[in-house]
Amino acid sequence: MLKKSHYDYSTLLKKGPATDLKICTGENVCCTKNIEDEIIQNSEKLFKAQLEDKILVLRHLINTNLNSFRTYFYNSLNVCHERLDTLFGRTYGPFYQSNSQIFDTFFNRLRAFSSPFSDSKVPQITSKLFEDMFVIMFQLMNPMHSVTSVQRRCLLEAMPEIAPFGDVPEKVTHHLEKPLVFWKHFVSGLDNMYNVLDGFMNVPESRRLPRTKAYLNPEMIRWAHG
Repeated sequence: MLKKSHYDYSTLLKKGPATDLKICTGENVCCTKNIEDEIIQNSEKLFKAQLEDKILVLRHLINTNLNSFRTYFYNSLNVCHERLDTLFGRTYGPFYQSNSQIFDTFFNRLRAFSSPFSDSKVPQITSKLFEDMFVIMFQLMNPMHSVTSVQRRCLLEAMPEIAPFGDVPEKVTHHLEKPLVFWKHFVSGLDNMYNVLDGFMNVPESRRLPRTKAYLNPEMIRWAHG
C-alpha cells in the first residue's frame, strides 16, 4: 500500500506508539512527522480548492440573479413611467408636456432609492413630487406671476392646510412604500451576500484556514493510521 503512495516512505519508522504526531496518534502507527506535515498540507490544499470552487459557483449564481432582479426592477419603473407619461400627455396635453420633468425626477429618485447606499425614504420622494406639482399648478393658474424662492417656501408651508390633492399623496405613499422597501431589502440582502463571498475570497490563507484536524481528508487520516 505504501509503495502506491506519492509520500516519501523511505524514512518510515517501525510501527509503534506515536510521540511527536498530532494526527496519526495511537498505539501502532507508521507515520513520521514529515509525512504527517505533508498530509496536512495536501489536505488543506484540497479542501481550499474545493471550497473556493463552491464559493465561485455560488457567487456567480448570486450575482447573476442580482443583476436579473435589478434589471426587472428598473424595467418595471420604466414601463410605469412610460405609461404615466402617455396617459398624462393625452389628458393634459401641453400643460403636462412642458412640465413633465418633475415626473422624470420622481422616477429617477425611485430608481436611486433601490440603491443600498441611498438613505432617502418613499414618503419624502412622493412628498417632493406633490410639492413640485402644487407649485407648478399655482404657476399655471397665475401665468403672469413668477414664483420666487421665498414665495415657494410660503406655498409649501401652507400646503398642509390647503390640501390641494386631498388624501391622494397619502394613498400613493401607502401603495408605493411597502413593495419598494421590501424590494430594496431583498436586493440589498443579495448584494451583501455577494460582498461577503467576495471578501472571503480575498482573505489571506493564513487567516482563512488555519491548520487543524478538522480540515484533513478522512481518507488520508485512515492512510496515516495504516
